[in-house]
Amino acid sequence: PELVEIMDALAPHDPCEEVDLKKCAQSGGSASAENWIGFISDLRPGPMLFVQATHKAAIAWASEKFWPMVEASPRLNPDRGGTIRARGLADGDGSTNEKIRFSRSNGYVLLAGANSAAGLRQRTVRYAVEDDLDQWPDDLDGQGSPEGMVDARLKVWRSRGLSKRLKISTPTIKGASKIGAAYAASDARRYRFKC
Repeated sequence: PELVEIMDALAPHDPCEEVDLKKCAQSGGSASAENWIGFISDLRPGPMLFVQATHKAAIAWASEKFWPMVEASPRLNPDRGGTIRARGLADGDGSTNEKIRFSRSNGYVLLAGANSAAGLRQRTVRYAVEDDLDQWPDDLDGQGSPEGMVDARLKVWRSRGLSKRLKISTPTIKGASKIGAAYAASDARRYRFKC
């Protein structure tokens, strides 16, 4: 139940442009992102950027979490005519380790690491997921923060009031936590449940 309001805020009709999820470990933050990606691929296709602390972590997330969800969901499963394109198609138009393609449009999810400036540049996206935010570097190769680079990728869609951004992390050091800072700048909603 703690994830319902989070996912509702990510819906296109909700005026919220950014959802900052400061959470305890293993409490459904990444699952919210997975559900949102499924929703986007099915009902609101568009370009998306999914960023983990490293590109390797993003690939592992896709392999361990995202693709099993796709296979278990008839509306997403490419073998059942779902909205996610299969991996390794002979025509080269399928999903890859770098890009998960949607079948009903030119929408996709680019997988990137916050440790690679190249993966965070030269993209214009409507949606962004910033997962495990407190593990991101403060500065990337002297080019600024990865968060700032993601922000620049959303600029065009945000100027039209059409972008959405989800930041997720378990906080680390108080006063230095990126998710803590994002949460403090938000309306600071809380949901309490027994651990």
